[in-house]
Amino acid sequence: MRHSERVELVVEERSKYNPSTKQKETTYKTYAKIPCNVNKLSKKRTQLEFGEMAKDVSVVRLPNSMKLEPTHVFLKGRKYKVMDIRVYNHSTSLFISEVLF
Repeated sequence: MRHSERVELVVEERSKYNPSTKQKETTYKTYAKIPCNVNKLSKKRTQLEFGEMAKDVSVVRLPNSMKLEPTHVFLKGRKYKVMDIRVYNHSTSLFISEVLF
């Protein structure tokens, strides 16, 4: 499998209260660009997996197994939300959906 694209993984950490601003603040940890393979998920498979046909879901396949659980992904300058993570023996699959602002 060709891993021709690069993806940036973002892990959203638990929000903490900041007494100086008197608000809860969320911190993000970003991981370097990782090689991956990206494919669109078909409408039938989207309905089977998630029960919704309105979403455009893509699969990001990473070449190695990961222990972290990313909440967001940056791919080609766009932000995607991670809907599902599947970890296999030698690879990881992330099911992502685009975040619209």
